[in-house]
Amino acid sequence: MNDEWTKKDKAAARAIFERAHEAAEKTYLEKLKAFPVKSLDDLWALESEIRGWRKEVHGEFQFDKLMIEFFFAIFLRRGWLVPDDLKDLSAERQESILSLYRK
Repeated sequence: MNDEWTKKDKAAARAIFERAHEAAEKTYLEKLKAFPVKSLDDLWALESEIRGWRKEVHGEFQFDKLMIEFFFAIFLRRGWLVPDDLKDLSAERQESILSLYRK
């Protein structure tokens, strides 16, 4: 596969990346809303959850064109993207991402 990104693919990838990031944030916010805080121990547990999420976000939400296809496959697995979200990418890029997703 050609590693060069067309302007169209770059723009589509940025939009897809932002969509996945918003979906991840929504997922975690919903999870945190349901977290019961009735004591200081609960609060420290919530803090631990938030730190874990931040670590995950910093690890996965890096817009790096060398790794973005891999991350898109992860985002598909986590439900933060659906295959239709990739429709604005070239067919070659879509297939590359979907092949990683299927592994």
